[in-house]
Amino acid sequence: MAKKTKQSKKTVEKGEAEITDEANEGDGSGESSNDSDAVGGEEQDTSPAKPSSKRGRPAKDPPPPKLWRLEGESPEGMRVTLGRYVTKEEAEPDLERLQEDGFYGKLNISKSKE
Repeated sequence: MAKKTKQSKKTVEKGEAEITDEANEGDGSGESSNDSDAVGGEEQDTSPAKPSSKRGRPAKDPPPPKLWRLEGESPEGMRVTLGRYVTKEEAEPDLERLQEDGFYGKLNISKSKE
């Protein structure tokens, strides 16, 4: 009996309808289950609206602009951007890796116009 009481308190905390011992026993009256369902539903529906507050995490500062681009030429002859970086130092390891790979030609790091 004590466990059922604790369980019903937990469901009320979660915002669900309270489950009574009479409804769980299934005595056939049906009144207690209907009453508890109606009360639980009405409490949630008729509660006054809380003032609107922003949900989620607070707004963050925008990320720094990625002004450096690693560009190369594909085997088909198209000029492609292979990466965008905040600093030139971030792009250099990728440049070395792609040069060793040898798939792209005419690799260079350039500063974008933005």
